[in-house]
Amino acid sequence: MSVKQILESVASDELSIDAASVLLHKLIHLKEEKHVTYKLSEKGGISFYGIRKFPITLYLDELNKICEISSTTEFREFVDQNKNKFSDKSNHSK
Repeated sequence: MSVKQILESVASDELSIDAASVLLHKLIHLKEEKHVTYKLSEKGGISFYGIRKFPITLYLDELNKICEISSTTEFREFVDQNKNKFSDKSNHSK
């Protein structure tokens, strides 16, 4: 349902203002969610889009190293032990 359809439903009394507010909130939240995409860059790296304002580009050896480290028990324990100290960018104002 689009914003226009929601407003038309309110105008025609098919939808309450409270229900419309909930639908609008969900609609806005969906637009805020970023989908991560990736592609091969011109220089042969892997560029990730949708994580930050600008793409993050890694070369195969860098990506392999991150994958290797992230699959270790030591790394998972580190994340678990420190998860309350990590910042979450979605909670920061822009």
